[in-house]
Amino acid sequence: ALAKELAEELDMAYFPSPNVADCYINKYGYDLRQVDHKLPESCKSYDENDFLKDPMRGNGSKAARFQLTKLSLRYKLHLEALAHILNTGQGVVMDRSPFSDLAYMTAMTETGVISKNVYNFYHQVRNNALFALWRPHLVIYLDVPVDETRRRIEARNLPNEKDSMLTTPAYLQALVDSYKKDYLKDISTHAEVLVYDWSKVADPEIVVEDIERIDFDQYTVFFFSSRRRHT
Repeated sequence: ALAKELAEELDMAYFPSPNVADCYINKYGYDLRQVDHKLPESCKSYDENDFLKDPMRGNGSKAARFQLTKLSLRYKLHLEALAHILNTGQGVVMDRSPFSDLAYMTAMTETGVISKNVYNFYHQVRNNALFALWRPHLVIYLDVPVDETRRRIEARNLPNEKDSMLTTPAYLQALVDSYKKDYLKDISTHAEVLVYDWSKVADPEIVVEDIERIDFDQYTVFFFSSRRRHT
């Protein structure tokens, strides 16, 4: 919600986080999940709801493929965002990015959803892909204590979410720790970082004002051309 509002306030394009569920709707609008009952278990669909409901399906193999698909979708969306910037000159606000995706895989590893071997493979894929991408100029992190996050989950009362092992205090704490120790620590060497206590939702205008005070000129990209002298 904040990302969308910031895009409107700053006259930028908003790119929401992609969903695996959307991949199962083909170009004709047909939902491929309708044929799951005819497929072997290894070929059945596995979307966000399945991930929350049964992250250990296939001994975690489904969850591993799911998160790799998430990384791929976020990578492609990041390329689309960069193409938009270069073609239109308009800035972009994204809800998450391929750079922050690592926090989820780390939390899944620490809580036993996936194996260390899968985690290492994920790192290989990630390192081979992300080095070529421009990093964001600004990262905004909304910090909410785990107990408050659980309270909001309980208030929403969505069965797949409320009773999932992926919303337990242990998993949520692992996710928060990875965001702060791994992602924010690394990205802060490349980008501006704003962190807000979001225990109570604040006025987005405060965030807008903080953004407007940042000097982004240091991130200007210059293109150089050279001429070769022929003799």
